[in-house]
Amino acid sequence: GMKHHDVYVVRANVPCGEFEQYSVNDWVDDYRYVGEAGLNEVARIVHDEVGIRDSDPTFIRMEKLAPYLRKKLKGAVGVPKDDERWMNPYRLYCEMAGGTGKGWCTQHAQVWVFWGNRAGIPTRFVFGARTQDNSIVYTGHSWAESYIREQHRWAFVDLSQGELYVTDRELKVLNTVELFQLNQ
Repeated sequence: GMKHHDVYVVRANVPCGEFEQYSVNDWVDDYRYVGEAGLNEVARIVHDEVGIRDSDPTFIRMEKLAPYLRKKLKGAVGVPKDDERWMNPYRLYCEMAGGTGKGWCTQHAQVWVFWGNRAGIPTRFVFGARTQDNSIVYTGHSWAESYIREQHRWAFVDLSQGELYVTDRELKVLNTVELFQLNQ
């Protein structure tokens, strides 16, 4: 019901423009900057503590990982220190899980993206934004989307709100844009 004179909705059934297509894995961070020791520890946790197996489908991986992270981050909701706002996601996780760090939705999304990708779930960071004076303006919330290979679809995930995924009546996962359109 809000009227905006500077917003346009464009719908098309065909791709617009000529863009090179990349696989989902081309968009996934390799996290080299975390360091070999950190990545090895994450791999051990994903396998031994979270219990994710190579044969697990995406939903099972997500349903194992989310409770693990929610439990580890239970007391970590709050105002992050300035240097925690955009830091190495493994260090951010360690500080939040260890009780020395706090985080808003942005930090929880960063943690989910990192752990999701390390658990074999292609996951990307998403944030609400609008444009103003030819600039992108953050509108106050961040979340993630995880790629559900079995459905060839991205699923809305908001760890800070305990939303692992949302489905329609046919159990098809919905992404951010589809949820936005439903709300409209």
